[in-house]
Amino acid sequence: MVRTSRTRSVVAAAAALVAAGLAAATAQAGSPKTAYEARMQARPDTVQYRCVLGDDADGARLRIRLEQRDVALLQSIHPPADVAHAHAQLLAAAQALLASSRRALPSYVRLAALRRRAQADGVVSATEQHRLQDEFTKIAMRTAPPRKVGAMLGAALREFRRRGYEVEPKGPPKPVYERRVQALVDAAGKPRFSAAGTAAELRSELLRQASAAAGPALALGDITPAEPVAYAQQKLTAGLCERVRLLRGFAATLLKRHDATGVRAVRLNARDVDELAGRLYEAAFDDYRAAGYRIRPPR
Repeated sequence: MVRTSRTRSVVAAAAALVAAGLAAATAQAGSPKTAYEARMQARPDTVQYRCVLGDDADGARLRIRLEQRDVALLQSIHPPADVAHAHAQLLAAAQALLASSRRALPSYVRLAALRRRAQADGVVSATEQHRLQDEFTKIAMRTAPPRKVGAMLGAALREFRRRGYEVEPKGPPKPVYERRVQALVDAAGKPRFSAAGTAAELRSELLRQASAAAGPALALGDITPAEPVAYAQQKLTAGLCERVRLLRGFAATLLKRHDATGVRAVRLNARDVDELAGRLYEAAFDDYRAAGYRIRPPR
């Protein structure tokens, strides 16, 4: 996954907000129970939809980083005595998931190499596509976490509930959520391209617009949405992620087709990039509006 300085700055800012959220949760809480619940609820949700700008191996590495963070956060949070056992079970389940993901990584690295070979000539045949999908399914089944992990996780959450604790990740208050998501939407901007220019100039514009959307697409994964807008955020993330992939793909096309006809075709497609991505981006704002959230497209 290629990251520019702008992408890194947006992702770093998102990570800082996660840390700040945990600190603020502790500072604002009163009793040990309330403080503990606040810190647990401030953890990012590791299972929500995230943008992966790369291959199968990049996706596996992202999963490992997220699970490493979850383990580190659980280790840094000290539970009250009455839920120490439940917390230990939750931590053990998180560590088991991480170990499973680490074992799976070499398989996904090999799958990524297999996919690159299939794509080397620019065309993936139906036979190659079937083989890749079959290999992906085999890896997913072979490297799935043991059933005992789910049992540990379920037992821990049941014990928390019996003792009156709410510990599952929760999103920020609605006004905070609206500000954070709107800031990312504005940072991604609206793709705009010049009416004329050379292949090199258009390629530069494409990569610049892709870079602008990449950071927000990745950073959205660190914001836990409230239930009414979970699907809206998924659409927004997927729309921005697909925008980045398409724009980068158009830029790669210009390396091979830099004649006037090729430049004109790429320019037309680039202007309709969000529509080509399935209109997920636009649909997200409709969903936000229907849920009563003030999040709008950039002007």
